[in-house]
Amino acid sequence: MAAPSSGPSGSARRWPSPTPRSPQPPSPSPSLNSSTPTSPESQFLAQKSPNSIMKDLVNKAKDSGRNTRTRPPPQQPTLLDLITQSDTDTQFQDKLITNPNNGHHFKTYRNIGSSGGASTVCSGIYWVNDANELQTMQPYDLYVAVKVTNTGDQEERAKLADQINNTRPLDHPNLLKVKEEMLFEDKFWVVFPLMDGSLRCLLNSVFSNGIPEDFIAIVLKEVLEALAYLHQQGHLHQELNAGHIYYNCRMPAIKIGYLATIYEPKSGGDEQELPESPPLPVGNICEWAAAPEIYYSTEEYSDKSDVWLVGITALELVFGGIQVRDRRALELLIAEVTRKEKGYIGKGKAKAKAVGKFVKKLMRKVKIGKAGSGSSSMSRAFKKMLALCLTVDSQERPTAAALLQHDFFKICDGTFDVYDFRNAVESAKRERATLVGTLSGSDAVGTSSGTNAAGTSSRTNAAGTSSRTNAAATSTGTNVAGTSSGTNAAGTSSRTNAAGTSSRTNAAGTSSRTNAAATSTGTNVAGTSTGGNVAGTSGGSVAGTSAGGNVAGTSAGGSVAGTSAGGKVAGTSAGGKVAGTSAGGKVAEGAKP
Repeated sequence: MAAPSSGPSGSARRWPSPTPRSPQPPSPSPSLNSSTPTSPESQFLAQKSPNSIMKDLVNKAKDSGRNTRTRPPPQQPTLLDLITQSDTDTQFQDKLITNPNNGHHFKTYRNIGSSGGASTVCSGIYWVNDANELQTMQPYDLYVAVKVTNTGDQEERAKLADQINNTRPLDHPNLLKVKEEMLFEDKFWVVFPLMDGSLRCLLNSVFSNGIPEDFIAIVLKEVLEALAYLHQQGHLHQELNAGHIYYNCRMPAIKIGYLATIYEPKSGGDEQELPESPPLPVGNICEWAAAPEIYYSTEEYSDKSDVWLVGITALELVFGGIQVRDRRALELLIAEVTRKEKGYIGKGKAKAKAVGKFVKKLMRKVKIGKAGSGSSSMSRAFKKMLALCLTVDSQERPTAAALLQHDFFKICDGTFDVYDFRNAVESAKRERATLVGTLSGSDAVGTSSGTNAAGTSSRTNAAGTSSRTNAAATSTGTNVAGTSSGTNAAGTSSRTNAAGTSSRTNAAGTSSRTNAAATSTGTNVAGTSTGGNVAGTSGGSVAGTSAGGNVAGTSAGGSVAGTSAGGKVAGTSAGGKVAGTSAGGKVAEGAKP
């Protein structure tokens, strides 16, 4: 059923209306040799080749995805993407690991985050080697995240082992739960489901101005259900924030990380513009934004302290992040947001100007609603929910279970849920892509900021990044287009080339075929390169044009470097001279002042 056309405030929502949900996909039955050797090692070697196995897995994932929705494929990479992705910064690329406890195989592919600076988190897949097991698995069970800790770090290893033992009995669909753990090659490996990223990643990339309230309600409802379960089981989270809430678009889900499954994903998006005063570090938000009884050390941590963090998370989501310079600024921000509701911090009207321009920016973001919010300001229901969470007296805060009954969550009545959130995320990502370039194939379009037009990307390319009043290069084929900054136009790249980088008020050279176009600095025009050549570097000048298999001259000062044709090297020009032209099998002389 489609989502309601208005948010809690009654105003029309600007986000695209979601499509109806379809039933969950069936599980296909790939054909594999069902014979099972006696040992895990012989079992692994006796079956089909790894490539054949992976082909079966890919087909299984593709078949199951055909009936999920009529929308374009979600953003999470396919198995083939995971196989072909590389990350030279990680030692765990293409690493096949075996759990000595049960013979399960996992293959890691690239670094996707870290945990506390002591552990690396990689994406990977469950390397299935049993036909019967494969037939009973959902394709999404194949994707895993693997946290790797050196066994030499005894403190971190002991901490992880203790966390896993404490959470093993827990079972809730909204908790990111450990699948298995093992000691392998002097490292401690923890395996859990792979998610697309954290909500903070979304805020840093497509929702820098905040998420509309309707969808915040969906997120917080899932979070509160998991939190209420934890509290019922006698657990306290203590680290709840937007960075520890993870989403999945392939199989729509919102889960909170807890203890061993908490990690900081690589954002992959643009960083938000920083305010004039340095903000408090977002990675420590659970410390500087902790409940008053914890921050001021007046009470022990309780389930009500977790509820306070739900309110802080709600502020993160609606503002697109919280950037304040100190605790006082945070408290004034909370007072401004909740001042007319029961339970607000402080007495009287707290002026936004009291905390400086950075708080004003946050307030303007909500009122403008650039992210597509359906209301011109926060709804009354949302403010009341915030006020309850952010009540100074912990005894007056509701429990997580009681908060679920609040009017703010009435929109989540079974017809508006995580599937609609998934649709909204995908729509917003596509919407953003159209603002920075035309996206086709499996490309990354350049990022545009200011009054610029980012490059167009097609096939398997990365278009240039544009900032200020520039036009970034167009990339086609398997190329990387130049980066443009200032008031410049970066070169155009085609086929397997790298176009020049342009800075200031210049135009970088155009590159075609298998060439590298020149780099331009100052107020210059770098040479054009064709064939298998390298065009000259220009500084204050016009660099030579290169054709054939040549290297055009380097020009510096107010000079013109020579033109090179054939298999030659054109002269170097410095000062106010003109370097010679080279043709045939010659080398032109350099011109000097």
